[in-house]
Amino acid sequence: MNVATQGHGGTNLVAVQIVPENWKWFLTLGIILILVGGFAIIFPLGASVGMEIFIGIILLISGCAYLVHAFAAHEQGFFWQLLLAILYLATGILLLVYPLSGVVTLTLILGIGFLAAGLFRAVVAIGSRSTNGWSMLLINGLLGAVIGLLILTNWPTSSEWAIGVLVGIDLLFSGMTMTMLALATRNS
Repeated sequence: MNVATQGHGGTNLVAVQIVPENWKWFLTLGIILILVGGFAIIFPLGASVGMEIFIGIILLISGCAYLVHAFAAHEQGFFWQLLLAILYLATGILLLVYPLSGVVTLTLILGIGFLAAGLFRAVVAIGSRSTNGWSMLLINGLLGAVIGLLILTNWPTSSEWAIGVLVGIDLLFSGMTMTMLALATRNS
């Protein structure tokens, strides 16, 4: 895949071009993403716990990096680096020791994020009524807000499905896109 950016006069900021010889790799990636996305939708709690554990591991690694940095560059913000290291390490450990509680907390944050982002998009859309396509932004914002409300009004039981289903849908659509790109490139 080649990625090229266009100058100020171009309409696209980033253009993606698939090299025809690589279409099989895109097809393989698409199929894998479809399978993983389907798994996440069918088993949302397992997928949510798996993602929560992954985030916990990332936080542990980041906390260790901050800790090393705090002592290596001790003259430049040692206290703040140490504080960040402790925060990341503690959060990572809590997520790994209590994965279901972590999923519940992450679901609450996700619901608040969907609601806030959706309302923001809706407000921007209403302020952009003179722009072509403003209604799509409004619909996008309202759908995001509805998803946020669904998650929050059913919280904490929505923790059983929200993260896994939403990530699963994203992976499924990404997989379908990769598959369609691969097949279109193969036939060109």
